[in-house]
Amino acid sequence: MTDFFQAQDDARRKTHWFLVLFAICLLAIVSAVYFAVSFGFRIHGQFSAPPFEVEWFTLDRVVVTVCTTLFVILVAGLTKYAQLARGGQHVCESVGARRVDPTTQNRLERRLMNVVEEMSIASGVPMPAVHVLDGEAAINAFAAGYEIDRAALAVTRGALEQLDRDELQAVVAHEFSHILNGDMRLNTRLIAALHGILILTIVGRGIRVWMFSGSSSGDSSSSSGSGRIWTSSSSSSSSGSSSRGKGSGNAAAILLAIVVVIVLITIIGAIGAFFARLIQAAVCRQRELLADAAAIQFTRQPAILANALKRVSDLGSRLQIPAASSMAHLCFAQGIKSWRATHPPIEQRIRMHDPHWDGQAPPERVQMLSGKAEHPTAGLLQVAGLLQQPSLDYAHSLLGSLPQPVTLALHDPTRAVGLMLLLLLEENPEARAGKWSAMQAALPPEVLQTAYELSPCLSGLGPAVRLPLIELLLPTLRTLPGRSQEMLLNAVDRAVAADQRTDLFEFIVQRLLRHGLGPAHTETARQPRLPAPSARELVSASVVVLSVIVRSGQGEPGHRASVMTRASFDAGYDPPLALDRAPEGEFSAVHAALDALRRASLSERRRFLDACERAICADGKVKLEEAELFRAIALTLGVPIPPVTPR
Repeated sequence: MTDFFQAQDDARRKTHWFLVLFAICLLAIVSAVYFAVSFGFRIHGQFSAPPFEVEWFTLDRVVVTVCTTLFVILVAGLTKYAQLARGGQHVCESVGARRVDPTTQNRLERRLMNVVEEMSIASGVPMPAVHVLDGEAAINAFAAGYEIDRAALAVTRGALEQLDRDELQAVVAHEFSHILNGDMRLNTRLIAALHGILILTIVGRGIRVWMFSGSSSGDSSSSSGSGRIWTSSSSSSSSGSSSRGKGSGNAAAILLAIVVVIVLITIIGAIGAFFARLIQAAVCRQRELLADAAAIQFTRQPAILANALKRVSDLGSRLQIPAASSMAHLCFAQGIKSWRATHPPIEQRIRMHDPHWDGQAPPERVQMLSGKAEHPTAGLLQVAGLLQQPSLDYAHSLLGSLPQPVTLALHDPTRAVGLMLLLLLEENPEARAGKWSAMQAALPPEVLQTAYELSPCLSGLGPAVRLPLIELLLPTLRTLPGRSQEMLLNAVDRAVAADQRTDLFEFIVQRLLRHGLGPAHTETARQPRLPAPSARELVSASVVVLSVIVRSGQGEPGHRASVMTRASFDAGYDPPLALDRAPEGEFSAVHAALDALRRASLSERRRFLDACERAICADGKVKLEEAELFRAIALTLGVPIPPVTPR
């Protein structure tokens, strides 16, 4: 079975391979553009008065043509890439999808939110922004984004209305597999590369319309605009004298050469787009089959996904939005009519899971998902990026056990701040009062009132729900204005500093909030790309974080040192890492160390997390605090871990 890290590596390797193919296509386009420009120069030479010879190859023309073409294509592609990298919500909104209000009381939208929330908890993926394409009656969906913690999910109105809960969950599971397998990043790069190649066609079409639009408008004013470039040149050549002068002849030759070059470049752009769509379709068809398999692996009910696909076959999946062509490969099913489909035939996908399908849509049914865990929970790192039925059962049970005020607070920004701060408070009345007193000075009255109202609702939930609730709160907290986010971070820092010590859970909360909030972490912003840490920086950062884990879960100092050495050596560190001498409860250097580890390669992050898991499991058991710490660290490193119960 392909694990999270292997899937991410496969996606990155495919990205590199397809970038090579796009580079070959780019080279062909540049060569063709040079041919078109040279052909235009030769036409200009032949039709000028007097005619003159133009060579096919000159160094100056090669440099100017190649540099100009590459500049236009690369700027167009990078501009599109920068827009897409702003986050999945931006991609959804750019195609007209409406974000679902988390507090919605619409039955269908509430069901969708519940399905996504359950799957978010079960997979360890931060809750994606959920959108609906209201004007689309077909059944379809897509996931978009660049980073796992900035993903967004969109479904059509037809999917909401035509699919039952199980079928909707299968579709959402399919899209979550794209999030977990790194397909979003690959799709983003494909869209950007395709846009860069298409820019020649777009520019050529625009110039052609600009030159000839004057003849189609029918009124005299049109000839005074862009269309006059053609008409004025022809009229000037026929008036004023009966003989053709050198000036008018040269102007006509230049105009003819420009027209020929524009036509040729438009054709060249179409050829480039043709090959680009071939590459796009090839990669997407394979990834769709893998996503189907992952969705079935999660639900363990092949008939459910097959039923959803049957409804697509019966009701259709074609999108009507203008951007459907560029977004089609993101979708659950074929979104456009094309000679080269971006998805495998729907009949093939159905028969892979139901070989005896009779071609008919399944009967209408309403069924809530239920299931029993058939297998024991796997190791912490082994379940990274996996969607499993036991985790979904846990998520479904957790959400069902929440009091209604807490459920409402998860989606209301003001109430979410109060709930977040309550989750930080300890059970000990004296410590709780001290932290609350420290926070009050930084909180507005409405937040304080909300916290007082919610406080009784949290008393019976227990510590196991704290981290899942924080993960559900983060998307809502990101919608707060910048000043409100700063207020929240300040209040948390005050509470942590109130007793002059930082415990494990306080560090987890600080880390998740620092990672998920702030100006650099809004839903429409992307963190700047920083250089990968050096080998020395990587080792130093690993020592800092791993030492905190060892000190938090193991016994005597001498035993801790041996656990550190054994865990790091077994994970592949040679020489093994040595326990640092920082005092227990010291987390000041851990944030910077995690930031450095986040910039490391995926293989290095896997090795580090492997060492962390070995250290946690050294005593043969996993305490809740250790599991929460591991999940929080893994999430900030871009590795989602499902909820783990104490064992």
